[in-house]
Amino acid sequence: MGVTFSSEPNNKGAEDLASISNISDGYSTLLSFKQCMRVRMEIAAKLVSAFTQHVFSPIIDETSLKSLVYTALKPRDTRVDNTEEIDQICRAAWRIFSDKQSDVLYTQEFLSVVILLADAPWDNRLFLLFELFKNLGTDEMMHADIQLMTHTAASGLFKLWQVDPWEHDSFKTMTEDIADHAYLKANKEMEESVQWLQFSTWAKDRFRDSRTVATQEALKAVYESAYV
Repeated sequence: MGVTFSSEPNNKGAEDLASISNISDGYSTLLSFKQCMRVRMEIAAKLVSAFTQHVFSPIIDETSLKSLVYTALKPRDTRVDNTEEIDQICRAAWRIFSDKQSDVLYTQEFLSVVILLADAPWDNRLFLLFELFKNLGTDEMMHADIQLMTHTAASGLFKLWQVDPWEHDSFKTMTEDIADHAYLKANKEMEESVQWLQFSTWAKDRFRDSRTVATQEALKAVYESAYV
């Protein structure tokens, strides 16, 4: 189900993806989107690494999205041509996550969903989330970073599922409460930072019953239970 790279052309995949917007069956559309976003852990890690190491903007246009994905996934071996597979990811990501009014995409929404859907153990996915949202140049997260992570990940999943987000004021309170809970569990003051081990211990406990966050109901249960 994940995206795999090979030197063989995959025209059928491109044709299927190009016709997604014309599919009337919502379930088929959603399934096609998920298939394009569900990648191997290796690919998810390369996308996160390219975003952080090359300091891509958190808000990008379609050209910058292609630049990010090509930077991450284009192989050094010029004999391997994975252009079609990369283009599939770019097309699917843009159609799922771009804002049709402003014609931009929130990069961390796209990357958060790729991480959450990655074909990998939960510990590995949590580590990539930490890498994506930690303070640049450090191995630490602040209260605001955890709040941003929880808001961004849910927002990305809303777009993947094509459902309305939770009411804004309530959603903001939920993300604040989750960050508060992380700091409570880590025994940290609000102005202090949280390291990977503290974050991992808290996150694995909090998400223990909804590790795949595969449905809106499972995700909301995590967000509504502030002090589990």
